[in-house]
Amino acid sequence: MFFKKINFFYEQILDFLFPQVCLGCQKEGKFICRQCFCQIKPNLENSFSNHYFTNIFPLTNWEDKLIQKIIKAIKFRFAKNISNQLKPFFKKYLPTLNIMEKENCLLTAVPLHKLRQNERGFNQSEILAQIFSDILKIPYSNDLLLRNRYTKPQSTLQGKERLLNVKDAFEVNQKAAALISKKTTIFLVDDVCSTEATLNECAKALQKIGFFNLQAIVLASGVNC
Repeated sequence: MFFKKINFFYEQILDFLFPQVCLGCQKEGKFICRQCFCQIKPNLENSFSNHYFTNIFPLTNWEDKLIQKIIKAIKFRFAKNISNQLKPFFKKYLPTLNIMEKENCLLTAVPLHKLRQNERGFNQSEILAQIFSDILKIPYSNDLLLRNRYTKPQSTLQGKERLLNVKDAFEVNQKAAALISKKTTIFLVDDVCSTEATLNECAKALQKIGFFNLQAIVLASGVNC
């Protein structure tokens, strides 16, 4: 309770010193004002699959300039505040995903390396996964996957560089995995999906120990993310 109060006052001070400005129209008040919020277009009809995932569900399109600003702000600055302001969007569209057996599903996030997470102070994919878990009523595991080495940001690389950058960069936490049935459908959560390199490397790590029912939910997909 004490720490919640401290965090509340800390956020109040930040709001006072750095007023929230809409990423779309620059109006003060929120990071996404009502008018710009209504312009966010869902992308739920464009789910796809690959060798590792039965379904990859992108909620929006990276080509949308407002989405680009939102994701960059989530990734590097105000992950918790902006993600919370997007909750009405998530509550409207997440339940429309074709998730059949919620009682045998689990959400987990693409992990950051400890050094990167310490630099940022948060993992944006983890924050999204926690929100998705609350909306979908699907359990969330924050320690199933581990990032075993420090990698360059994927956004700074192209093509094969991205594949090599994250190759074998993930492993499964054996203690956490031992508590989960191999029949469980695991939903991997990330902010963006472009070449699918990061998602696929996570999937490889999960498949190595017997998890084959894999799906993914990403905030946006597109090229050059």
